[in-house]
Amino acid sequence: MKSIYIYIFSLAILPFCLNAQWTITSGPARPTVCFAKNSNYIFSGTSSAASFNGVYRTSNQGASWASLNSNDVTYSIADIITVGEAVLVAQSNQIFLSLDNGDNWSSVSSNIGTGFITCLAKRGSELFAAGQGIYYSNNLGLTWSTVIPFVSTGGGNSGLSVFGDTIFVGKTAGGLWRSVNNGSAFSNVSSGLTGTGVTNVVKVGNIHFVGSSTGIYRSTNAGNSWQLVTQNVGPVNNIIATQDFLFAAADNGAFFSYDNGLHWFGANDGLANNQLTTIFSDNEFLYTCPLQSSVYKRSITDFVSLSDTCDVIVYDTTNVTIYDTTTVIQNDTNFVDVFDTTLVTLFDTVVINQFDTTYVSVFDTTLVVEFDTVYTNVFDTTEVAIYDTTIIFEYDTVLVTVDDTLIINTLITSGNQSLPIRVKIYPNPANFELFIESDQFSLLQAHQVKIFNSLGQLVFEQYFTENPLSTFIGNWGGNGIYFLHLIDPSGNTLEIKKIVLQN
Repeated sequence: MKSIYIYIFSLAILPFCLNAQWTITSGPARPTVCFAKNSNYIFSGTSSAASFNGVYRTSNQGASWASLNSNDVTYSIADIITVGEAVLVAQSNQIFLSLDNGDNWSSVSSNIGTGFITCLAKRGSELFAAGQGIYYSNNLGLTWSTVIPFVSTGGGNSGLSVFGDTIFVGKTAGGLWRSVNNGSAFSNVSSGLTGTGVTNVVKVGNIHFVGSSTGIYRSTNAGNSWQLVTQNVGPVNNIIATQDFLFAAADNGAFFSYDNGLHWFGANDGLANNQLTTIFSDNEFLYTCPLQSSVYKRSITDFVSLSDTCDVIVYDTTNVTIYDTTTVIQNDTNFVDVFDTTLVTLFDTVVINQFDTTYVSVFDTTLVVEFDTVYTNVFDTTEVAIYDTTIIFEYDTVLVTVDDTLIINTLITSGNQSLPIRVKIYPNPANFELFIESDQFSLLQAHQVKIFNSLGQLVFEQYFTENPLSTFIGNWGGNGIYFLHLIDPSGNTLEIKKIVLQN
Protein backbone atom coordinates (compact mmCIF):
# COMPACT_ATOMS: atom_id res chain seq x y z
CA MET A 1 0.00 0.00 0.00
CA LYS A 2 1.16 3.53 -0.75
CA SER A 3 2.78 5.20 2.28
CA ILE A 4 2.49 8.86 3.13
CA TYR A 5 4.63 10.33 5.94
CA ILE A 6 3.62 13.66 7.38
CA TYR A 7 5.57 15.12 10.32
CA ILE A 8 4.51 18.40 11.89
CA PHE A 9 7.08 19.62 14.41
CA SER A 10 7.10 22.79 16.43
CA LEU A 11 9.98 24.23 14.40
CA ALA A 12 8.22 23.39 11.18
CA ILE A 13 5.20 25.50 11.99
CA LEU A 14 6.79 28.76 13.00
CA PRO A 15 5.58 30.94 10.12
CA PHE A 16 5.53 34.12 12.18
CA CYS A 17 9.15 34.98 11.40
CA LEU A 18 8.91 34.77 7.63
CA ASN A 19 7.61 38.32 7.15
CA ALA A 20 7.71 39.98 10.57
CA GLN A 21 10.98 41.45 11.83
CA TRP A 22 12.57 44.03 14.09
CA THR A 23 12.47 47.66 12.91
CA ILE A 24 14.77 50.44 14.02
CA THR A 25 13.38 53.42 15.96
CA SER A 26 14.63 56.98 15.70
CA GLY A 27 17.15 56.59 18.53
CA PRO A 28 18.82 56.98 20.88
CA ALA A 29 22.05 56.33 18.96
CA ARG A 30 23.76 55.10 22.11
CA PRO A 31 24.19 51.66 23.71
CA THR A 32 20.93 51.35 25.69
CA VAL A 33 21.24 48.95 28.64
CA CYS A 34 17.93 49.41 30.48
CA PHE A 35 14.31 50.45 29.98
CA ALA A 36 11.37 51.43 32.19
CA LYS A 37 7.85 52.76 31.63
CA ASN A 38 5.26 54.87 33.40
CA SER A 39 1.80 55.76 32.09
CA ASN A 40 3.07 58.35 29.58
CA TYR A 41 6.61 57.48 28.55
CA ILE A 42 9.14 54.74 27.90
CA PHE A 43 12.54 55.62 29.33
CA SER A 44 15.91 54.26 28.18
CA GLY A 45 19.22 54.43 29.97
CA THR A 46 22.52 54.48 28.05
CA SER A 47 25.83 53.21 29.32
CA SER A 48 28.44 55.24 27.45
CA ALA A 49 30.81 57.31 29.58
CA ALA A 50 30.70 60.09 26.99
CA SER A 51 28.94 63.33 27.87
CA PHE A 52 25.32 63.90 26.92
CA ASN A 53 24.26 60.32 27.05
CA GLY A 54 22.20 59.50 30.13
CA VAL A 55 18.43 59.03 29.94
CA TYR A 56 16.05 59.33 26.97
CA ARG A 57 12.28 59.08 26.71
CA THR A 58 9.65 58.46 24.04
CA SER A 59 5.90 59.07 24.16
CA ASN A 60 5.19 57.45 20.77
CA GLN A 61 6.80 53.99 21.04
CA GLY A 62 10.13 55.07 19.58
CA ALA A 63 9.01 57.33 16.72
CA SER A 64 11.00 60.08 18.48
CA TRP A 65 13.25 60.21 21.55
CA ALA A 66 14.08 63.19 23.77
CA SER A 67 17.27 63.54 25.81
CA LEU A 68 16.75 64.14 29.56
CA ASN A 69 20.26 65.13 30.59
CA SER A 70 20.37 67.56 33.49
CA ASN A 71 21.67 67.78 37.06
CA ASP A 72 24.57 65.41 36.30
CA VAL A 73 22.34 62.64 34.88
CA THR A 74 24.42 62.54 31.70
CA TYR A 75 26.38 59.29 31.45
CA SER A 76 26.79 55.61 32.34
CA ILE A 77 23.27 54.74 33.47
CA ALA A 78 23.36 51.31 35.12
CA ASP A 79 19.62 50.78 35.71
CA ILE A 80 16.30 52.60 35.53
CA ILE A 81 12.97 51.93 37.26
CA THR A 82 9.55 53.55 37.70
CA VAL A 83 7.29 53.61 40.76
CA GLY A 84 3.97 55.00 39.63
CA GLU A 85 4.90 58.15 37.69
CA ALA A 86 8.22 58.60 39.52
CA VAL A 87 11.43 57.65 37.68
CA LEU A 88 14.68 56.60 39.38
CA VAL A 89 18.05 55.90 37.75
CA ALA A 90 21.28 54.43 39.07
CA GLN A 91 24.42 56.21 37.88
CA SER A 92 27.84 55.40 39.31
CA ASN A 93 27.49 55.62 43.11
CA GLN A 94 24.31 57.71 43.08
CA ILE A 95 20.58 57.34 42.57
CA PHE A 96 18.58 60.15 40.98
CA LEU A 97 14.81 60.76 41.23
CA SER A 98 12.49 62.61 38.87
CA LEU A 99 8.86 63.44 39.65
CA ASP A 100 8.21 65.22 36.32
CA ASN A 101 8.93 62.49 33.74
CA GLY A 102 12.66 63.21 33.67
CA ASP A 103 12.59 66.96 33.06
CA ASN A 104 14.39 67.51 36.37
CA TRP A 105 16.45 65.18 38.59
CA SER A 106 17.57 65.25 42.21
CA SER A 107 20.06 63.00 43.97
CA VAL A 108 18.52 60.58 46.49
CA SER A 109 21.62 58.71 47.60
CA SER A 110 21.56 59.11 51.37
CA ASN A 111 23.14 56.16 53.25
CA ILE A 112 23.96 54.00 50.22
CA GLY A 113 27.72 54.09 50.56
CA THR A 114 30.36 54.91 47.98
CA GLY A 115 30.24 51.81 45.78
CA PHE A 116 28.64 51.77 42.35
CA ILE A 117 24.89 51.11 42.28
CA THR A 118 24.46 48.43 39.61
CA CYS A 119 20.85 47.22 39.92
CA LEU A 120 17.43 48.48 41.01
CA ALA A 121 14.30 46.45 41.85
CA LYS A 122 10.90 47.11 43.36
CA ARG A 123 8.16 45.41 45.36
CA GLY A 124 5.05 47.50 44.90
CA SER A 125 6.12 51.00 45.96
CA GLU A 126 9.18 49.73 47.88
CA LEU A 127 12.62 50.05 46.30
CA PHE A 128 15.76 47.92 46.49
CA ALA A 129 19.24 48.82 45.24
CA ALA A 130 22.41 46.74 44.98
CA GLY A 131 25.78 48.38 45.57
CA GLN A 132 28.24 47.74 48.36
CA GLY A 133 25.23 46.26 50.09
CA ILE A 134 21.55 45.67 49.49
CA TYR A 135 19.61 48.85 50.30
CA TYR A 136 15.90 49.49 50.91
CA SER A 137 13.62 52.54 50.65
CA ASN A 138 9.89 52.98 51.14
CA ASN A 139 9.77 56.70 50.24
CA LEU A 140 10.96 56.84 46.60
CA GLY A 141 14.60 56.78 47.65
CA LEU A 142 14.56 59.90 49.80
CA THR A 143 16.10 57.76 52.53
CA TRP A 144 17.72 54.33 52.36
CA SER A 145 18.50 51.68 54.95
CA THR A 146 20.95 48.80 54.61
CA VAL A 147 19.23 45.44 54.28
CA ILE A 148 22.49 43.53 54.41
CA PRO A 149 26.15 44.35 53.73
CA PHE A 150 27.70 43.40 50.42
CA VAL A 151 27.01 39.76 49.58
CA SER A 152 30.46 38.22 49.76
CA THR A 153 32.26 36.32 47.00
CA GLY A 154 32.74 36.98 43.37
CA GLY A 155 32.84 40.51 41.98
CA GLY A 156 30.07 43.05 41.70
CA ASN A 157 26.34 42.65 41.36
CA SER A 158 24.90 41.87 37.92
CA GLY A 159 21.23 41.30 38.80
CA LEU A 160 18.66 42.01 41.50
CA SER A 161 15.13 40.51 41.64
CA VAL A 162 12.54 40.61 44.45
CA PHE A 163 9.51 38.29 44.84
CA GLY A 164 7.72 38.85 48.15
CA ASP A 165 10.19 38.11 50.95
CA THR A 166 12.57 36.37 48.52
CA ILE A 167 15.49 38.38 47.09
CA PHE A 168 17.87 37.09 44.41
CA VAL A 169 21.24 38.74 43.76
CA GLY A 170 23.26 37.74 40.70
CA LYS A 171 27.02 38.19 40.72
CA THR A 172 29.35 38.99 37.85
CA ALA A 173 31.69 36.25 39.03
CA GLY A 174 30.12 34.63 42.07
CA GLY A 175 26.97 32.82 41.05
CA LEU A 176 23.46 33.42 42.38
CA TRP A 177 22.53 34.30 45.97
CA ARG A 178 19.11 34.15 47.61
CA SER A 179 17.42 35.41 50.75
CA VAL A 180 14.06 33.95 51.81
CA ASN A 181 13.67 36.23 54.85
CA ASN A 182 13.53 39.69 53.26
CA GLY A 183 17.30 40.08 53.19
CA SER A 184 18.22 39.09 56.73
CA ALA A 185 20.58 36.43 55.37
CA PHE A 186 21.73 35.21 51.95
CA SER A 187 22.93 31.80 50.74
CA ASN A 188 24.47 30.67 47.48
CA VAL A 189 21.90 28.87 45.25
CA SER A 190 24.07 28.19 42.19
CA SER A 191 23.59 24.40 42.06
CA GLY A 192 23.48 23.45 38.40
CA LEU A 193 24.51 26.90 37.16
CA THR A 194 27.70 27.26 35.17
CA GLY A 195 29.46 30.32 33.82
CA THR A 196 30.80 33.36 35.58
CA GLY A 197 28.05 35.95 35.33
CA VAL A 198 24.43 35.66 36.50
CA THR A 199 21.81 38.23 35.46
CA ASN A 200 18.22 38.83 36.56
CA VAL A 201 15.79 36.18 37.80
CA VAL A 202 12.28 35.94 36.32
CA LYS A 203 9.41 34.07 38.00
CA VAL A 204 6.45 32.59 36.07
CA GLY A 205 4.02 30.82 38.37
CA ASN A 206 6.22 28.59 40.54
CA ILE A 207 9.04 28.35 37.98
CA HIS A 208 12.13 30.58 38.05
CA PHE A 209 14.43 31.45 35.15
CA VAL A 210 17.88 33.00 35.19
CA GLY A 211 20.42 33.95 32.54
CA SER A 212 24.15 33.47 32.79
CA SER A 213 27.23 33.58 30.59
CA THR A 214 26.42 30.02 29.43
CA GLY A 215 22.70 30.34 28.63
CA ILE A 216 19.27 30.19 30.28
CA TYR A 217 18.51 28.02 33.31
CA ARG A 218 15.18 26.89 34.80
CA SER A 219 14.29 25.93 38.39
CA THR A 220 11.13 24.21 39.61
CA ASN A 221 12.16 24.27 43.30
CA ALA A 222 12.42 28.01 44.01
CA GLY A 223 16.06 28.17 42.93
CA ASN A 224 17.50 25.34 45.03
CA SER A 225 18.80 23.77 41.82
CA TRP A 226 18.89 24.78 38.14
CA GLN A 227 18.75 23.03 34.78
CA LEU A 228 20.11 24.41 31.51
CA VAL A 229 17.24 24.74 28.99
CA THR A 230 19.08 26.27 26.02
CA GLN A 231 21.66 25.19 23.49
CA ASN A 232 23.88 27.55 21.49
CA VAL A 233 22.61 30.58 23.40
CA GLY A 234 25.49 32.86 24.33
CA PRO A 235 25.87 35.03 27.43
CA VAL A 236 22.42 36.23 28.51
CA ASN A 237 22.03 39.87 29.52
CA ASN A 238 18.34 40.03 30.41
CA ILE A 239 15.17 37.87 30.59
CA ILE A 240 11.57 39.12 30.73
CA ALA A 241 8.11 37.50 30.82
CA THR A 242 5.18 39.08 28.97
CA GLN A 243 1.99 38.02 27.15
CA ASP A 244 2.49 34.30 27.97
CA PHE A 245 5.99 34.35 26.45
CA LEU A 246 9.53 34.52 27.79
CA PHE A 247 12.08 36.67 25.96
CA ALA A 248 15.84 36.93 26.43
CA ALA A 249 18.56 39.25 25.14
CA ALA A 250 21.92 37.54 24.63
CA ASP A 251 25.27 38.28 23.06
CA ASN A 252 24.16 36.23 20.04
CA GLY A 253 20.61 37.50 19.61
CA ALA A 254 17.03 37.62 20.85
CA PHE A 255 15.38 34.39 21.96
CA PHE A 256 11.81 33.50 22.96
CA SER A 257 9.93 30.60 24.54
CA TYR A 258 6.22 29.86 24.23
CA ASP A 259 6.14 26.75 26.47
CA ASN A 260 7.26 28.04 29.87
CA GLY A 261 10.94 27.94 29.08
CA LEU A 262 11.27 24.32 27.92
CA HIS A 263 12.26 25.30 24.35
CA TRP A 264 13.85 28.51 23.03
CA PHE A 265 13.98 29.92 19.49
CA GLY A 266 15.92 32.77 17.91
CA ALA A 267 14.15 35.87 16.55
CA ASN A 268 16.70 38.22 14.99
CA ASP A 269 15.34 39.21 11.58
CA GLY A 270 15.99 42.89 10.88
CA LEU A 271 18.53 43.57 13.63
CA ALA A 272 21.73 45.47 12.79
CA ASN A 273 23.68 42.85 14.74
CA ASN A 274 22.82 40.14 17.24
CA GLN A 275 24.79 41.32 20.26
CA LEU A 276 21.93 42.60 22.41
CA THR A 277 22.30 44.53 25.66
CA THR A 278 18.75 44.22 27.04
CA ILE A 279 15.11 43.54 26.15
CA PHE A 280 11.88 45.22 27.34
CA SER A 281 8.12 45.05 26.75
CA ASP A 282 5.36 47.66 26.97
CA ASN A 283 2.80 44.83 26.48
CA GLU A 284 2.39 45.77 22.82
CA PHE A 285 5.95 45.95 21.49
CA LEU A 286 9.31 44.49 22.41
CA TYR A 287 12.31 46.83 22.55
CA THR A 288 15.96 45.84 22.34
CA CYS A 289 19.29 47.42 21.49
CA PRO A 290 22.14 45.84 19.52
CA LEU A 291 25.58 46.96 20.64
CA GLN A 292 26.57 50.36 19.19
CA SER A 293 23.16 50.82 17.61
CA SER A 294 19.80 52.52 18.12
CA VAL A 295 16.80 50.91 19.79
CA TYR A 296 14.77 48.40 17.75
CA LYS A 297 11.17 47.32 18.33
CA ARG A 298 8.93 44.44 17.28
CA SER A 299 5.23 43.63 17.80
CA ILE A 300 4.52 40.88 20.33
CA THR A 301 1.74 39.66 18.02
CA ASP A 302 4.49 38.34 15.72
CA PHE A 303 4.92 35.45 18.14
CA VAL A 304 2.35 32.66 17.92
CA SER A 305 1.92 30.03 20.64
CA LEU A 306 2.22 26.47 19.40
CA SER A 307 0.73 24.88 22.54
CA ASP A 308 3.15 21.98 22.99
CA THR A 309 2.19 20.04 19.83
CA CYS A 310 4.93 17.52 19.14
CA ASP A 311 4.09 15.65 15.99
CA VAL A 312 1.32 14.20 13.91
CA ILE A 313 2.15 11.05 11.92
CA VAL A 314 -0.05 9.74 9.11
CA TYR A 315 1.23 6.78 7.14
CA ASP A 316 0.06 3.85 4.97
CA THR A 317 -3.15 5.75 4.30
CA THR A 318 -5.35 5.66 1.24
CA ASN A 319 -7.32 8.79 1.95
CA VAL A 320 -7.48 11.17 4.91
CA THR A 321 -9.97 14.00 4.57
CA ILE A 322 -10.41 16.94 6.92
CA TYR A 323 -13.00 19.46 5.78
CA ASP A 324 -15.15 22.32 7.06
CA THR A 325 -12.80 22.68 9.99
CA THR A 326 -12.36 26.01 11.67
CA THR A 327 -9.95 25.03 14.39
CA VAL A 328 -7.98 21.90 15.09
CA ILE A 329 -5.97 22.25 18.28
CA GLN A 330 -3.73 19.42 19.48
CA ASN A 331 -2.50 20.48 22.89
CA ASP A 332 -0.03 18.27 24.71
CA THR A 333 -0.49 15.47 22.15
CA ASN A 334 2.49 13.32 21.28
CA PHE A 335 1.21 11.55 18.21
CA VAL A 336 -1.83 10.41 16.31
CA ASP A 337 -1.27 7.34 14.14
CA VAL A 338 -3.58 6.43 11.25
CA PHE A 339 -2.54 3.41 9.21
CA ASP A 340 -3.85 0.81 6.76
CA THR A 341 -7.20 2.60 6.54
CA THR A 342 -10.05 1.69 4.24
CA LEU A 343 -13.32 2.75 5.83
CA VAL A 344 -14.53 4.24 9.07
CA THR A 345 -18.32 4.15 9.19
CA LEU A 346 -20.56 4.82 12.12
CA PHE A 347 -24.23 4.98 11.19
CA ASP A 348 -27.53 4.45 13.08
CA THR A 349 -25.71 5.28 16.25
CA VAL A 350 -27.29 4.35 19.54
CA VAL A 351 -24.93 6.31 21.82
CA ILE A 352 -22.06 8.67 21.05
CA ASN A 353 -20.93 10.47 24.18
CA GLN A 354 -17.46 12.01 24.03
CA PHE A 355 -17.17 13.89 27.33
CA ASP A 356 -15.34 11.97 30.07
CA THR A 357 -17.17 8.78 29.10
CA THR A 358 -16.20 5.19 29.64
CA TYR A 359 -17.26 3.99 26.22
CA VAL A 360 -19.03 4.84 22.99
CA SER A 361 -21.31 2.09 21.71
CA VAL A 362 -22.12 1.84 18.00
CA PHE A 363 -24.27 -1.06 16.76
CA ASP A 364 -24.92 -2.28 13.20
CA THR A 365 -23.19 0.71 11.69
CA THR A 366 -22.38 1.57 8.13
CA LEU A 367 -21.91 5.33 8.15
CA VAL A 368 -21.19 7.99 10.75
CA VAL A 369 -22.26 11.55 10.03
CA GLU A 370 -21.95 14.29 12.63
CA PHE A 371 -24.44 16.99 11.71
CA ASP A 372 -24.10 20.64 12.77
CA THR A 373 -21.18 19.86 15.04
CA VAL A 374 -19.25 22.86 16.31
CA TYR A 375 -16.94 21.12 18.75
CA THR A 376 -16.13 17.48 19.26
CA ASN A 377 -14.10 17.12 22.46
CA VAL A 378 -12.55 13.87 23.60
CA PHE A 379 -11.18 14.15 27.13
CA ASP A 380 -9.07 11.77 29.22
CA THR A 381 -8.73 9.06 26.59
CA THR A 382 -6.15 6.33 26.47
CA GLU A 383 -6.98 4.29 23.44
CA VAL A 384 -9.46 4.45 20.61
CA ALA A 385 -9.55 1.18 18.69
CA ILE A 386 -11.84 0.69 15.68
CA TYR A 387 -11.56 -2.86 14.28
CA ASP A 388 -14.90 -3.31 12.51
CA THR A 389 -16.33 -3.60 16.01
CA THR A 390 -19.40 -2.56 17.96
CA ILE A 391 -17.69 -0.78 20.88
CA ILE A 392 -15.30 2.15 20.74
CA PHE A 393 -13.48 2.94 23.94
CA GLU A 394 -12.54 6.62 24.27
CA TYR A 395 -11.21 6.92 27.78
CA ASP A 396 -7.71 8.03 28.84
CA THR A 397 -6.29 7.96 25.30
CA VAL A 398 -2.71 8.44 24.21
CA LEU A 399 -2.80 6.40 20.98
CA VAL A 400 -5.49 6.55 18.32
CA THR A 401 -5.48 3.50 16.07
CA VAL A 402 -7.78 3.11 13.08
CA ASP A 403 -7.53 -0.09 11.04
CA ASP A 404 -8.97 -0.92 7.62
CA THR A 405 -10.11 2.61 7.00
CA LEU A 406 -10.58 4.51 3.78
CA ILE A 407 -11.85 7.94 4.76
CA ILE A 408 -11.59 9.87 8.00
CA ASN A 409 -13.75 12.99 8.14
CA THR A 410 -13.30 15.54 10.91
CA LEU A 411 -15.91 18.27 11.13
CA ILE A 412 -15.09 21.45 13.05
CA THR A 413 -13.13 19.83 15.81
CA SER A 414 -11.41 21.34 18.78
CA GLY A 415 -9.78 20.12 21.95
CA ASN A 416 -7.67 21.65 24.65
CA GLN A 417 -7.09 19.08 27.35
CA SER A 418 -3.88 17.61 28.71
CA LEU A 419 -3.48 13.87 28.29
CA PRO A 420 -2.12 11.66 31.08
CA ILE A 421 1.57 10.91 31.03
CA ARG A 422 2.67 7.26 30.90
CA VAL A 423 6.03 5.50 31.03
CA LYS A 424 7.02 1.89 30.40
CA ILE A 425 9.95 -0.04 31.87
CA TYR A 426 11.82 -2.97 30.39
CA PRO A 427 13.07 -5.58 30.82
CA ASN A 428 11.00 -6.52 33.85
CA PRO A 429 12.23 -8.63 35.62
CA ALA A 430 15.65 -7.01 35.04
CA ASN A 431 19.14 -8.18 35.99
CA PHE A 432 21.68 -5.76 34.47
CA GLU A 433 20.26 -2.60 32.91
CA LEU A 434 16.79 -1.01 33.17
CA PHE A 435 15.20 1.18 30.48
CA ILE A 436 12.46 3.74 31.15
CA GLU A 437 10.66 5.04 28.07
CA SER A 438 7.66 7.23 27.15
CA ASP A 439 6.07 8.25 23.88
CA GLN A 440 5.43 11.62 25.54
CA PHE A 441 9.10 12.45 26.08
CA SER A 442 8.70 16.12 25.09
CA LEU A 443 6.43 16.63 28.10
CA LEU A 444 8.77 14.91 30.59
CA GLN A 445 11.99 16.87 30.45
CA ALA A 446 11.20 18.67 33.71
CA HIS A 447 10.01 15.45 35.40
CA GLN A 448 11.99 13.13 37.65
CA VAL A 449 12.23 9.37 37.90
CA LYS A 450 12.71 8.07 41.46
CA ILE A 451 13.15 4.41 42.46
CA PHE A 452 12.47 3.18 46.00
CA ASN A 453 13.23 -0.22 47.55
CA SER A 454 10.64 -2.26 49.45
CA LEU A 455 11.51 -0.38 52.65
CA GLY A 456 10.59 2.93 51.05
CA GLN A 457 14.21 4.07 50.77
CA LEU A 458 15.18 6.20 47.75
CA VAL A 459 17.90 4.35 45.78
CA PHE A 460 17.90 6.19 42.43
CA GLU A 461 16.70 9.52 41.05
CA GLN A 462 17.27 11.33 37.76
CA TYR A 463 15.52 13.86 35.54
CA PHE A 464 13.91 12.45 32.39
CA THR A 465 16.54 13.95 30.08
CA GLU A 466 16.71 11.22 27.43
CA ASN A 467 14.37 8.65 25.92
CA PRO A 468 14.72 5.88 26.78
CA LEU A 469 16.33 6.71 30.12
CA SER A 470 18.70 3.90 31.15
CA THR A 471 20.33 2.97 34.43
CA PHE A 472 22.70 0.17 35.49
CA ILE A 473 21.06 -1.82 38.24
CA GLY A 474 24.32 -2.66 39.96
CA ASN A 475 24.73 1.01 40.89
CA TRP A 476 21.71 1.03 43.16
CA GLY A 477 20.01 -2.35 43.66
CA GLY A 478 20.08 -6.10 44.03
CA ASN A 479 17.53 -8.91 44.05
CA GLY A 480 14.10 -7.85 45.22
CA ILE A 481 11.06 -5.68 44.58
CA TYR A 482 11.41 -1.97 43.76
CA PHE A 483 8.98 0.78 42.84
CA LEU A 484 9.51 3.46 40.20
CA HIS A 485 7.76 6.83 40.74
CA LEU A 486 7.29 9.42 37.96
CA ILE A 487 7.35 12.87 39.63
CA ASP A 488 6.11 16.09 37.96
CA PRO A 489 7.80 19.52 38.43
CA SER A 490 5.44 20.30 41.34
CA GLY A 491 6.48 17.16 43.20
CA ASN A 492 3.33 15.18 42.46
CA THR A 493 3.56 11.44 41.73
CA LEU A 494 1.98 10.76 38.33
CA GLU A 495 2.60 7.02 38.04
CA ILE A 496 4.09 4.12 40.03
CA LYS A 497 5.61 1.03 38.39
CA LYS A 498 6.66 -2.21 40.11
CA ILE A 499 10.17 -3.49 39.24
CA VAL A 500 11.51 -6.98 39.90
CA LEU A 501 15.32 -7.38 40.02
CA GLN A 502 16.89 -10.81 39.53
CA ASN A 503 20.68 -10.76 39.44
